Amino acid sequence: MATKPYIKLDTDWYDDPKVLDFQDRYGKAALVDLIKLFCVLGEFYGTIDLKDNAQKLRLQQVLGKKGKPLLAFLDKVSACALINEEAYRGIQRIGSDRSLKDGEARRKRKEYALVASQAAADKRNEDKAAP
Repeated sequence: MATKPYIKLDTDWYDDPKVLDFQDRYGKAALVDLIKLFCVLGEFYGTIDLKDNAQKLRLQQVLGKKGKPLLAFLDKVSACALINEEAYRGIQRIGSDRSLKDGEARRKRKEYALVASQAAADKRNEDKAAP
């Protein structure tokens, strides 16, 4: 059974100075889109490549924004340092130190689960083949 990706959202996320700045500038309702962005970052292991059409389409789908509204939102997020502005503007990659760290941890958990699952299957096959 496949598991859905998830993100680690600390209970004090709302108290983060960057989040408080974002809310102060753009209003409480803008936080919904911010959380949606965090969710898409989780799907792609912490980074979204806007040059990858599939990733860009997924971001557009989740946020319900494309074109200028999408770019305006990302500009706002980067202005509050919630994503790495240099990577966003330079190479069109969306992410942050935190999203990359969490994404790498998720990738390692997935790899570990696959290895453990294969080892269990190999053990079952050995047991069946033994006389």
